[in-house]
Amino acid sequence: MAQIFNRDVVKITAEAVGFASLKDDIALKIAQDVEYRVRDIIQEATKFMHHSKRTRLTTSDISHALSVRNIEPLYGFSGVEALEFKRASTAHDLFYVADEDLDFQKILTRPLPPVPLDVTFTGHWLAVEGVQPRIPQNPAAEDDSQLTPTSPTGGPLSAAEGTAQETTTDGIKPAESTEVDVRALFKRTLSQEHQLFYQKLTTAVLSDNHELRTTALDTLRTESGFQQLVPYFLRFAQERVSKLLRTVNVAKGVVSLVDAITANRHLVIEPYLHQIMPTILSCVLGKRICGDPTQEDHWTVRQTAAHVVARLCAQYSRTYPTLQPRVSKTLLLSLLDENKCFVTRYGAIVGLASMGSVVVRQLILPNIAGVMAGLKNAGKGTADERKRCRHVLAAVASEVIQEDGITVEEGVERFGREFASLIWPDQVQVEMEVEDPNGVPDSQLDVPVDVAMGASTDVLTQAPQSLAPNTSGENGLNHNVALTSADPQSNQ
Repeated sequence: MAQIFNRDVVKITAEAVGFASLKDDIALKIAQDVEYRVRDIIQEATKFMHHSKRTRLTTSDISHALSVRNIEPLYGFSGVEALEFKRASTAHDLFYVADEDLDFQKILTRPLPPVPLDVTFTGHWLAVEGVQPRIPQNPAAEDDSQLTPTSPTGGPLSAAEGTAQETTTDGIKPAESTEVDVRALFKRTLSQEHQLFYQKLTTAVLSDNHELRTTALDTLRTESGFQQLVPYFLRFAQERVSKLLRTVNVAKGVVSLVDAITANRHLVIEPYLHQIMPTILSCVLGKRICGDPTQEDHWTVRQTAAHVVARLCAQYSRTYPTLQPRVSKTLLLSLLDENKCFVTRYGAIVGLASMGSVVVRQLILPNIAGVMAGLKNAGKGTADERKRCRHVLAAVASEVIQEDGITVEEGVERFGREFASLIWPDQVQVEMEVEDPNGVPDSQLDVPVDVAMGASTDVLTQAPQSLAPNTSGENGLNHNVALTSADPQSNQ
């Protein structure tokens, strides 16, 4: 490899600093050492250049490399401009940096430059409704004559396509104008397969064909390739609840749809909780979710919807600590509101019971006297509805009462003789009201305890900290649940 620095360069440099005679072998050794040192510094400086995303080596890179090698940096070479080298007149291979002599007298007599302006800030519109205003602050827009419309395939539009594109979405052609507003339309489109999948499943969920409906729900519960359709299915459920909730088949289909989607472990449901909860709670507490309450089975729909609410609260209680207390508060207020009908109170009882024995112990048992008093209002429902509420209330409370070991005397004192007669019918006797002779007999009331508390009995037993006791009720209510303020993360 040819040397960059030869011994002649070293001798010339030595003569410049006062060494008139330098032996050739010493000059050769010094030249080799200088070349090694220079290569090492340049290699280190190149690293700084690459880290700075540059392709030109600057004096600052050399200064940084010298600092890394613990060498004093060079002074007077920190400018960003390239240095100008001139050839020496005495030596052909000798160059030097041109250093102009400055006359201070000329500098002092030179007129001062203008005072720089103060830094100010001004605001202007970059775009108004997608149209860029033609103002000096904005970049110049392209000439409208150069904007040639193209077809979706990239080629020029035909006459028919151009006419169709000029027509607005309302079917009205815009007025002719010399200026053309070009606005980009961003649409989130679904593939044909996803559209067909959505149409088939929404139709099957509301179908009267049991086999078809079961297949569709199994697909929603197990498939993993329709995450993009989740907001569309939930919006479908919201629309059906808000418009067609008086049909029991619609309510049953909506609850089954939400139950299947939320049970699918392949889908991300957390961002849509603020849409799911109102829809399901409407099916739990709705005043009318069927056309004929006396003939259609809307009780099972309320029980299934209550289990969905309890499962979602248990699943996302760690991420959103206030979700379960807020849902419990909504159900409790519906249970204690004297203006609510019997079917709404039935849904509130089933909803609270589905959250577990801790909720029953802390929210339902302390308010049994008030609930029983509210069930005496004959103007809020039929005798059959009142009877169902009384029996489901006794069914969900009896298990907790047995676990706590409450005696008959304590039950009469705490809950009243009327409710105690439902728990201990053989030991407590009360004067019964005259029942409707056309009503449903007690033996035909379908109020199984496992429906009310079975699937989610230990929901709060596993995480009781979300219902910490609080002796001070809210709005005069006798409930012992810690109801915190709305959490911004809860999407509610």
